[in-house]
Amino acid sequence: MATVALLVSVAGAGWSEVRAGEADGPISFVNDVLPVLSKIGCNQGTCHGGAAGKGGFKLSLRGFAPELDHLAIVREASARRVDLLRPEASLLLAKPTMAVPHQGGRVLAVDSPEYRIVADWLRQGAHGPNPDDPRPVALAMVASTATARPGERIELRVEARFSDGQARDVTRWARYDTNESAVATVDAAGAASAVGPGKAALSAVYQDQVAAVELSVPYPAAGQGEPRDYALLPRNNYIDEHVIQQWQALRLWPSAPADDATFLRRVCLDLIGVLPEPGEVRAFLADQDPRKREAAIDRLLERPEFVDLWAQRWGDVLRVSREWLGEKSMWTFHAWLRDRIARNVSWNEVVRDLVAGAGDSSREGPPNYYRLQKVFNEPELWPLTAAETTAQTFLGVRVQCARCHNHPFDRWTQADYYGLAGFFAQVGSKSLGDKHVVVFDARRGEIVHPRLGRALAPKLLDGPAMAIDAEGLDQVDRRRLLADWIASRDNPYLARVTANRIWRYLMGRGLVEPVDDLRESNPATNEPLLAALAADLVEHQFDLKHLMRSIARSRVYQLSSTPTDGNRDDDRFYSFYRPKRLSAEQILDALGQVTGQMEKFEGLPEGFKAQQLPDTRVPSKFLDMFGRPLRRVASCECERVAEPNLGQALELLNSSALDQRVTADGSLVNRLLSQAMDDRTVLDEIYLGAVGRMPTMMEAEALLAAMEPPSASPDAGGGSQESVPRREFFEDVLWALLNSKEFLFNH
Repeated sequence: MATVALLVSVAGAGWSEVRAGEADGPISFVNDVLPVLSKIGCNQGTCHGGAAGKGGFKLSLRGFAPELDHLAIVREASARRVDLLRPEASLLLAKPTMAVPHQGGRVLAVDSPEYRIVADWLRQGAHGPNPDDPRPVALAMVASTATARPGERIELRVEARFSDGQARDVTRWARYDTNESAVATVDAAGAASAVGPGKAALSAVYQDQVAAVELSVPYPAAGQGEPRDYALLPRNNYIDEHVIQQWQALRLWPSAPADDATFLRRVCLDLIGVLPEPGEVRAFLADQDPRKREAAIDRLLERPEFVDLWAQRWGDVLRVSREWLGEKSMWTFHAWLRDRIARNVSWNEVVRDLVAGAGDSSREGPPNYYRLQKVFNEPELWPLTAAETTAQTFLGVRVQCARCHNHPFDRWTQADYYGLAGFFAQVGSKSLGDKHVVVFDARRGEIVHPRLGRALAPKLLDGPAMAIDAEGLDQVDRRRLLADWIASRDNPYLARVTANRIWRYLMGRGLVEPVDDLRESNPATNEPLLAALAADLVEHQFDLKHLMRSIARSRVYQLSSTPTDGNRDDDRFYSFYRPKRLSAEQILDALGQVTGQMEKFEGLPEGFKAQQLPDTRVPSKFLDMFGRPLRRVASCECERVAEPNLGQALELLNSSALDQRVTADGSLVNRLLSQAMDDRTVLDEIYLGAVGRMPTMMEAEALLAAMEPPSASPDAGGGSQESVPRREFFEDVLWALLNSKEFLFNH
């Protein structure tokens, strides 16, 4: 009883500690020993849990394969790692306590509860996994406070619910992490510390269960005289309501609204990918209708350029490319996607058709989705990559890690992975020659779980396994079952990941980043808002235009991109609009639109825009320089590079491509001057075309003054200086604007 009393008195004592005494019953290898090995790091990737193990001793990563771990500990190496007669002499204890040399150093104290658990397990005979042992089925985590000041300590408590109905404190045995170390840190014992303003997710992992809590650290209080009545902030819709609530909790105050010219340029680039024409800007600025912004959004959603932009964006996600599909199938897939976007087909129906697609890929779009799983993979791996791509693209779940072991940061197990892959096990394909490939369901074939050595029944994530028998699942299209579930209103994943993508496209940063990595340990920066966006999408039958309209109409979307002293450090709570660089295609099209000198693409007709290209294999040095993707990485838009770099700057500053567009006889300046406009009108038109606004009074006065001849000053030849030729001057102005951040960024 003394041992039990001692263990109970340990701060944060878990249920395993209480059970570790010799009189407290058998020690469980799975629920007692493996959590100890995980906690002290023995089965981590940098130690014996690595792919090759270490020092001849290999454990499964974080204990995901208990039967193999027991074999490695008790049987391998001539059983020298355990000594049942003298437990303290076992290498399993002697090495981590440094009783004998250990490359990993001392990670276990002799007087610790962890040591006693392992020692008692050895005394009891080092029994292996027991199929009757209860397994954790859920994990809950609570914090001593949800809001803290920098420097404040926060205690965490973790409780596991087991299959036998018991709830047990596992605080001591959980592993901890934070997704924002600049906001909060957490140590191995589960004690967190607030560091700086923002929000952080503090997560705990116990066996294959994950839990997280959010910690908010408000920004410093505003200075004297700055208003803070959040009830007075305008709210255009539910989006503003959720964002303002978060601002208030974090003591953030938003920037002022964007002016009309800035808003129009922003929403044009975000919804249709092109700049507003000067006439559009003038008309919008002159319009006195208080609802003109809403009207502009509605008009843009019906423009043909909307299809161009969003076919390109979804083409990036789906990897539409002739490199993998061939010319004909690529055009077929591209045309199918454009048709669905043009008709505003419900997005869940589009996804349903893609996941279940079958037929001739040169004549139908959806079969190409499965064909694209062959990228860098042997045919036997296509079902696995199809499962991974489908989960990441349409569910926001990255299951790739679970191909080899249980996911280290999420709750998905290796069994979950192979259960999902089972839906693609019976997909077949055959070539009909000349790039004609038919995708079909063979109704036979299984994928073998590599560790268990047998096939697992197909299983939906968060769903039951499906029976496989001659009269059941093998007589139906497995992919259709999966597609129906993904497209269902009852599936929470599709709406969340889709809403998060659309939010990121329009707002510059996803509520969850990476945009397709939705998990409990990586929560949304504003979970109520993401839930509301997803619910709105479901309620309106997955109408993407409706969701875009809601976001663009919000006051949050229409804020200025200029931060204030109070919100300058906000990088994820949307207290000002996040500027984002135009895509490679948008820049090239904008250069052509402003100057009137459009790019001519090889093999395509005159007037074909970069934004209309069916894939990224059409040759263009400019587009490659400015970061268009190769479309080789499944479901990941990370291939598209939007960050500016020196090469891009030099391309605009020095290349003949821009200079020729500016100075050509048919270019903007020459056309304006041929219309006998005065200097101020010419300047206004250049600004309206390039940056979507009129020049400020200061800009106009300074530029026009620079055109006037300076006072005569004799030179060596007795003459006087002359003014810069008019055409050359305005060409210089246009060239400077096209090199400016104001042109290159959507702000």
